[in-house]
Amino acid sequence: MDYHKVYARHFGSNPSSGRVLQKIGMKKEGLLKEHVLKEGGFEDLIHYGKIKV
Repeated sequence: MDYHKVYARHFGSNPSSGRVLQKIGMKKEGLLKEHVLKEGGFEDLIHYGKIKV
C-alpha cells in the first residue's frame, strides 16, 4: 500500500507497547490525558505516527 502516514496508539499503563512502536520507527505525537474509560478508571492514550519520507 502507498500510505502517506500510519499511526498507532496505546494505553499509558502499557509502556512496553510504546517501546515496540519506537523500535519500528514511529515517533510520539501526543498524549490524551484520561481519555478512555477502561475497567472503571480513566486511561491516558498515547499516539505515535510515521510519515512516509
